[in-house]
Amino acid sequence: MLERARRRRAEDYRACGALVALLRGRSTRTLDHMSKMPRRFWAIDCYDSTKLLYSLKVPVNDFTDQGIAHALRALTAREGLEPIEILGAYARRNRRSYAPLLEVTGGGKPYVLMCGTNPHVVARIVEEDDPDLAR
Repeated sequence: MLERARRRRAEDYRACGALVALLRGRSTRTLDHMSKMPRRFWAIDCYDSTKLLYSLKVPVNDFTDQGIAHALRALTAREGLEPIEILGAYARRNRRSYAPLLEVTGGGKPYVLMCGTNPHVVARIVEEDDPDLAR
């Protein structure tokens, strides 16, 4: 029964023409489309006022939007917040101890996220051949 299923899958694969295209040195349309897509990265820059402290580059697919927002909060807290300020940033909004020091803002086109006041962290999506990425 397993052998019959394998043969049926192979017949379906041959029927769609993908095997013939691959044997002739051509690829299917899906493979052509995937190879032409540029690689995209999160370019993350940390600033103290206008001075660039460091710059990082990570693939876009490594993080969800929420994940990159949490990473920005962690990087901002690491660079310049005291423990009491970090606790205040995670307090409930309607409490007296709340401080909006780790709010992530941004979006739009181009997609840019920002966190913090000073120091602050900026993340934007760039393509592999982007000249801003080479800094």
